[in-house]
Amino acid sequence: MVDDRPRICGHLPHIEPAPVTASEKIRIGTALFFGILLIAALFILQSIRMEDLASLNIVWAPTAGMVLCSLLYVCSGAWKWQLISKQWYGTAPDFSFHFTQTARAMLLAQFLPLSIAITAQRAAIMRVSQKIPVAQGAIHAAYDLGFDFLIAVLLVPATLLQLRYDLNFTQWLVIGICGLILCLILIRSGDYLFQIIGKVAPKNLNTNIEAWRAHGLFSKRFMVLMLALSAARFGIAILRLCLGAAALGLIIPWDAIAYTTPLATLPSLIPITPANLGIAEWSWAYLLSLWQMPIATGALYATGFRLLTLAVQGAIALLTIRR
Repeated sequence: MVDDRPRICGHLPHIEPAPVTASEKIRIGTALFFGILLIAALFILQSIRMEDLASLNIVWAPTAGMVLCSLLYVCSGAWKWQLISKQWYGTAPDFSFHFTQTARAMLLAQFLPLSIAITAQRAAIMRVSQKIPVAQGAIHAAYDLGFDFLIAVLLVPATLLQLRYDLNFTQWLVIGICGLILCLILIRSGDYLFQIIGKVAPKNLNTNIEAWRAHGLFSKRFMVLMLALSAARFGIAILRLCLGAAALGLIIPWDAIAYTTPLATLPSLIPITPANLGIAEWSWAYLLSLWQMPIATGALYATGFRLLTLAVQGAIALLTIRR
């Protein structure tokens, strides 16, 4: 049997960015202005001064831990990408290639909505390096991101129950694990589930689903692996957020950060402002207040963590520059 799947090119040419049109510049500028306006409004309403943000002291031990978690987060994302490419195309570039491109995508995500940054960057690099159509690279990224967002959605019921009944962290974690087990059961009955989805899904989505199935992405074993890796990535993300609070010298209970993370992740599903600017700050400020944290503390935490993450992701991206 002839294997007609796209092959990986050995030479990776330089990617020239597509020119940005005037309308796109206006749209990006408007979204950026709106995000900054949201942060300014939050600071004014909470009587937070820029001096308060500047006065945050960096604690180096947890900062080092945050850097390590950021490296692990990039590594796990690169591994997922490589595994998906191997499953779909039968071969893939080496891990260092995926690490480099994932690190750059995470830096790009500090300036664009996460889903757009990852989808656009991956579609572009796969188009150049693997001669894969842009649309195919985009649905490839959508499959990957879908598992990450699925983990956040599965943890939302646990967070809502914790908030309603004041559960402890162990109980919250057990409920979250039960959600994962339920998801695994659905995967085991995948054929029946996808038949239902195929009947109710729009035609274009159904076409993508059939493409994923044809390339083995709906293999039960492979989907379990993707779910496990996404769960591990979400755990790393929570740990990074906890270390970020300690790195900024803010006293925020680590369990409150864990409970808040699934709910705070959901707004990133809707690309409104670059890097969820302003939306994330308001989300964290309000959600942490549900666990008796001052709104001003949540606002400082979200803003300070954004700046710290930008510095860390920038440093990691610099490591990928070839001399």
